[in-house]
Amino acid sequence: MKQESIWIVAEELLGELPEVILELLGEGRKLADKLGARLCAILLGTDVARFDHILAQYGADEVYAVQHPLLSQYSSDPQTMALEALVKEHAPLLLILGATPNGNDLAARVATRLRIGLLTNCTQLEISNNNELEVTKPIYGGKFYATIVCNSRPAIATIQPGVIGVARPNGSRQAVVTTIEPKLDPGACRLKVTNVFKARASALSISETDIVVSGGRGIGGVDKWSVIEELADALGGGIGGSRVAMDMGCITRERLVGQSGNIIAPELYVAAGISGATQHLAGVKEAKRTITINTDQYAAINKSADLVINADVHEVVPAIVRELRKLRAGTRHG
Repeated sequence: MKQESIWIVAEELLGELPEVILELLGEGRKLADKLGARLCAILLGTDVARFDHILAQYGADEVYAVQHPLLSQYSSDPQTMALEALVKEHAPLLLILGATPNGNDLAARVATRLRIGLLTNCTQLEISNNNELEVTKPIYGGKFYATIVCNSRPAIATIQPGVIGVARPNGSRQAVVTTIEPKLDPGACRLKVTNVFKARASALSISETDIVVSGGRGIGGVDKWSVIEELADALGGGIGGSRVAMDMGCITRERLVGQSGNIIAPELYVAAGISGATQHLAGVKEAKRTITINTDQYAAINKSADLVINADVHEVVPAIVRELRKLRAGTRHG
């Protein structure tokens, strides 16, 4: 009898595996162990077999290296065709992808093609005592969390980056690598990606950057928001904000930090002019280091900060930016 399998669909980003893929492998490993299933990592690209040792160390039993010239860069049509064909052939129990722009796009297209269950932007996956998939995800703008049971087999779920954490790798683990060359019709590909380049960090999704700079009520409004943009640029970080910053028109919902927006886990989180509402704090509790800049020394966010700068944002940030730019210039010319 063929052993069941759980699939982690791994995406390559500018020649590297995003950290969220390592998170998914750890979560997938726990689910696979509970079900007695194999954990398979699926890589779509042109030279992806080189990642097999990393995927194995973080939990994969088997790696499907799906390679074709049309898969060299992410494009919806060829990726969907390749993954759809693979699912039809092997019938996994569950596919897990990162809730990234590409991950959510691919998950939705494959689920629609196959008419199977899809659960997006989840924060937790569990297997019930009845061996059913139970997922937890935010609803009503993040004000509540729902537990949803999915009876579809297979099913597809996407998990928010940064909510699980990366498990410790096992350097002795090895995976069986299977190279697949899918038959893809170039005529069915409606778009062609001609170039991919790295954007400025401040333009990236805040779930994809190691440094995030956020502003809140203390910034004062749109006309004073440039202080956040300048600090983010100097640090090479992304730009986020609190609910109040969004209400003032300083940020769009895509950059909202908190339970009702993005739950993030950057290496460094800088909160300027943010008091720290409960929903906001829940969105950054996994940040590795937190620096706050606030005139209110009793602000709630200060309690969990690694460094508190008790000063006016508009006085201290320009000085910090000047020093950071000096350091950068010295590095270039040193």
